[in-house]
Amino acid sequence: MARHPVCSPYRRASEKEKVEMIKVTGATLIISAFLIFAQAAQATPWRGVTPTRSDKRAVRARLGKPTFESQDRMEFEDRLGKSVVFFYTIEDTTNLSLTPQLAGKVLTIYFYPKRPAVYDRSKLAHKGITVGHGVTDEGELMTSYDDGEHGISYHFKKDETHVWRIVYYAPRAEFAKFKTPPPTNPG
Repeated sequence: MARHPVCSPYRRASEKEKVEMIKVTGATLIISAFLIFAQAAQATPWRGVTPTRSDKRAVRARLGKPTFESQDRMEFEDRLGKSVVFFYTIEDTTNLSLTPQLAGKVLTIYFYPKRPAVYDRSKLAHKGITVGHGVTDEGELMTSYDDGEHGISYHFKKDETHVWRIVYYAPRAEFAKFKTPPPTNPG
């Protein structure tokens, strides 16, 4: 009497079957690891507001009524400091060759803390952060420590150790997704 295939005695896998199982298992593990670790670069959120993702409605929902508002920015003042949220306009997307879906989304967030934190600027400079120099709106010298991978920049006036302003923006990798290809010239 023949046994049902499920109940048949255990059969050892051939060498060819073993190699195939190892390949399938290995490929599954590699794909799983890739999906876990290959997350898209996203901007550092600030109080629940994320550059290139949040719009004015979301900003109001998170931060409340602005003290000032125009087409391209909203300003807020609270116990922690002043924040200015800039938005992409249609003109920005056209001039910068960006997808029009960014119009109305958060471009950058400038936060001016009332109680600025102290940072060790030499440690910031050694974390793979780009160091830049410039001038504030008031004409004072400033230094910026820019982490383009995470979309955050720390700005200091002169040689101060207290951060003057923190800027949140879309990381380079995320920003690149919104670039539109240049128009091709027929000819």
